[in-house]
Amino acid sequence: MNQKIDLIRENNFPREKEFTPGFLTSLILLTISVLLFVVIIENEGKGYHESRAFAPGTPLFTLLPAIFVSGHTIANGLQAFSGKALTPANLSTQIMTLAGILFTYIIIPTVFFFNWRRRRIEIKSVSTINPLSFSSVIYALSIILTISIAATAMKSAIMHQSLEYAQAIQSDRDAIIDDLVFIALDAYQYKVLPKGLDGGQGKYLGFALAPERAKTQNGIYIATVNENQVSVKAQSLQFPSGVIHATIDEEGQVRNCRFEGAFK
Repeated sequence: MNQKIDLIRENNFPREKEFTPGFLTSLILLTISVLLFVVIIENEGKGYHESRAFAPGTPLFTLLPAIFVSGHTIANGLQAFSGKALTPANLSTQIMTLAGILFTYIIIPTVFFFNWRRRRIEIKSVSTINPLSFSSVIYALSIILTISIAATAMKSAIMHQSLEYAQAIQSDRDAIIDDLVFIALDAYQYKVLPKGLDGGQGKYLGFALAPERAKTQNGIYIATVNENQVSVKAQSLQFPSGVIHATIDEEGQVRNCRFEGAFK
């Protein structure tokens, strides 16, 4: 290759831009059209005429569209809990959420990555770039917003994982407490039965956990027995650090639960 000839060609025939000037505008209009089409199709024939009016005080745009989805889910959960019929999201909420999705996950990242790629292709020196130009300002804003959106998404993912972990621990703890209740029923039944029926004749002495009670799908249980009460140590199989110490009193009730490890 002749470097002089290549340099002359580059000077006489400047590099064409990778994207036409109207590309971004076309992308925005096409995305909005598709989203509006989806909204119209979803609401067609459902009789939601009253939902076509925008709700007062409802913002039309947000960088956190998941907030509105979560809020509507929580509202439906409360309605279901109270026995009321679930209400679909009105048109204003749908448009607001779709607009947030459009700008948050499509437009802003597109502007950022296209500007970044264009600058990488042109390989301009820092001194030739005007920091106050419209393109530079848009590029800087897109960087800030993209980083903010990514940080928010990561934070939401971490919170979601933490919530799932906390729910799993709570469910496992409740399941072990249920096992303790069944153990208490077995212990009290043994206590009230006479010795002729393999009972304790009013005492817990001689009570032993049945194999299906000593180890369940939830945990492992160890019982310490005296005349008037049974002390049980329950250790979770799913969360080995989770331990419950409980006492079965004279009436066969689970008392004095003490939680350790993951169950604290």
